[in-house]
Amino acid sequence: MRSSTFVCLLATSLASCTARLIEDVSGNGFGTLLTEHRMLLAAFTTRSFEALHPFHDDFEAAADTVETPFVVVDCEFERDMCQEFDVNAYPAIKLFKRKRKEEIHDDDDNEDGEGGEILRYRGRRTKHAIRSFILKHELPVLTHVQPSDLNDFKKIDDVVIIAYLRPDQTALLDVFRSVAERHYPELVFGYSTDMPTADAEGLAMPAIVCYKNTDGDNKLMNGHFREEDVETFLKMAAKDVIGEVNERNMDIFMAVSPQITHGQFPS
Repeated sequence: MRSSTFVCLLATSLASCTARLIEDVSGNGFGTLLTEHRMLLAAFTTRSFEALHPFHDDFEAAADTVETPFVVVDCEFERDMCQEFDVNAYPAIKLFKRKRKEEIHDDDDNEDGEGGEILRYRGRRTKHAIRSFILKHELPVLTHVQPSDLNDFKKIDDVVIIAYLRPDQTALLDVFRSVAERHYPELVFGYSTDMPTADAEGLAMPAIVCYKNTDGDNKLMNGHFREEDVETFLKMAAKDVIGEVNERNMDIFMAVSPQITHGQFPS
């Protein structure tokens, strides 16, 4: 059964499934939004610098392609909130994320049992990069891809890893899921258990395909596999992309204004 999130991601042309950009959010309004949504992507910025206008345009454009609401906080007017969230330079993008039920552990220190985290986005400030970042967090760790969704899912991000397994190959599915959990949310993982689908792709089950949509240089691994086999395959097939999407390794974009570069708020 497909998740509603996945359905919306594959149908972003529908207004009901696209995110909305909420501008000039105040402290009280921000708190309300956090309670209403499992995820919220916030840009802490200012409209005072012309150098940031291209970023604002890209951030707004990215909001039209995903399900998660995007908000803009103008730190010139909401200084207390920006300081509360440790914003020292513009633009700062942070993802506020409550955990899914399956992600909750007994040791999570959260009274309502939902858990949560704040992730700082350190990637390029472009529409494509921001969309890719949030999309990986919207999708589950591993998606069961239905035949009608396969073509869309293969193209949902720059790199997509899909395992083609027979329904009775549950042990291999567990192996694949374990690897997916280690690389979430760096990469998009899915699996298909539909034999006609594999036949149409020219594949013998089991098989794993790395779809590389930036250059079309797809990679294939045939036959039964262990976790170490999948890890080796990923390093060879998607090594450039793993390095690119890792939050700690992404290029850090800073505006050209000296005031922004040195983390100074406008007086």
